[in-house]
Amino acid sequence: MKKFFARSGLALAALMACAGAAQAQSTVQLYGLVDLSAGRYQDPGAKSMTKMQPGGMTTSYWGLRGKEDLGGGLSAVFAAEGFFLADTGASGRFNGDAFFARNAYVGLSSASLGTVQLGRNTTLLFVSTIVYNAFGDSYTFSPTVRHVFLPSAITAPVTGDSGWSDSVLYTSPKLGGFKASVLAAAGEKVGHRNVSAGLNYDVGNFSAVAVYQDVEKDISTALKVDDTRTWQLGATYDFGVVKVFAQHTQVENRSVAGSPKSKLSDVSAAIPLGNGKVLAAYGLLNRPGSADQKTFSLGYDYFLSKRTDVYVAAMSDKDEAKATYTTAKSYGVGIRHRF
Repeated sequence: MKKFFARSGLALAALMACAGAAQAQSTVQLYGLVDLSAGRYQDPGAKSMTKMQPGGMTTSYWGLRGKEDLGGGLSAVFAAEGFFLADTGASGRFNGDAFFARNAYVGLSSASLGTVQLGRNTTLLFVSTIVYNAFGDSYTFSPTVRHVFLPSAITAPVTGDSGWSDSVLYTSPKLGGFKASVLAAAGEKVGHRNVSAGLNYDVGNFSAVAVYQDVEKDISTALKVDDTRTWQLGATYDFGVVKVFAQHTQVENRSVAGSPKSKLSDVSAAIPLGNGKVLAAYGLLNRPGSADQKTFSLGYDYFLSKRTDVYVAAMSDKDEAKATYTTAKSYGVGIRHRF
């Protein structure tokens, strides 16, 4: 960790050295997204409930971001982004969530040297998980998001949050289709750190990613959690008539005797139809032992404009680890608006 932060300091110094005598030019942007649906929703092991569901396709958020031109190709950047629940107006994703839980960072960016961000940063694993599946970051309908980030009867496959506080994120410039990222969160008070690295490849209609993550502390509570090490591979190809996605994730819990491993596989597709697209996804969570979870989702997302879409989706979620209500069935209709 000392070496990483030392190198981060050198990267910051190198970026600052490129500034020269700059004439500052800055911009600040207000933006966000509101998503709300209604329908019948059910989690495995629980009864169904007819209700308003915030974030059917995307968790609602708002934010401010800015950029100042420092000259010589160097810019200062910042972002402060918070989640909120559109059905009640409450801030955060849940009670006790930080006000700017999505992102809160400041940094320097250079087209030739890359970008360094200090503060709270969205994890590389979360970004790869939502980009390489057809349902994006839907905690309601995306099989892979539910399997990787939601708690289960045995254990949450991945410990830690989707954003890390007290972190440093470096993203390299794109070179020959490749882009690398490194993220580290300092141990600080509890003395445990989180680290992650990722490599993306984008050329034409093909895109792929490989991500590694090691979690030792829960950033939201600053407490030590199970040490989980995660590998994820993802790929997508746009054939025009259909865009296909595939992911494979392996999670090793090193805090449990024998270091049990869970394996998660997901395939999905987005098929253009009219002014929208049909979405289909299947996910399989193989836990240690025989209690698997199988999730299938189907939906249609129709765009009324570039910023507003309406959607309908249904999901069957079978979890063999549950004693009752083993198979959960959910469906809903919703609207999503970007500003």
